[in-house]
Amino acid sequence: MTQLASTACAPTTLPPVLLLLDAGDDHALHRAALHRGDPSAGCITADPTPHTNSLAYLALDLLRAMGRDSFTRPDAERMSTDAAWRAVTCWALTTGLQQAIVLRAHRLTSERLARLAAWRAETGIRLTLVAHTPTEATEYRLRARLAAAGLADLHTASGTLAVLDALGPPGTNRLGCRSDEGASLG
Repeated sequence: MTQLASTACAPTTLPPVLLLLDAGDDHALHRAALHRGDPSAGCITADPTPHTNSLAYLALDLLRAMGRDSFTRPDAERMSTDAAWRAVTCWALTTGLQQAIVLRAHRLTSERLARLAAWRAETGIRLTLVAHTPTEATEYRLRARLAAAGLADLHTASGTLAVLDALGPPGTNRLGCRSDEGASLG
């Protein structure tokens, strides 16, 4: 993206990052976040691929959450980091994506958090991070990494009811859900 184009698309005020703290690693919260994803309504839920730490994998996870089926093929795994993030930004802007929920935020590296911060700045996306923080020390380390990545403007919710309320109702076109999950939350 050219400097002129990124300046023209960049919002003047970014919405705060919503940090949802799940101390007990509650499966119901994870499921509710997956059910919230509805790309046709401008919201996705990305569940980062476990045991990966590359920036390209996170970009592919976001593209898949957007329903971009061409990024599910094995060839997509060889996509370069820059190309993958350009695709994420272009698809987010083209489709009018408004919110991205990213699960397992406590496992994201500082580099991945910084790349999410840059994507947020480029698109104006409302970023929601769901993190499992069983101890105060875990939460403190996460907050330090978020601040270092430029994600210090946080609104935080913790506790099952507060997190469920912050997530909002499930979407109707749940591409973020796994096939083994049912259509209802209860």
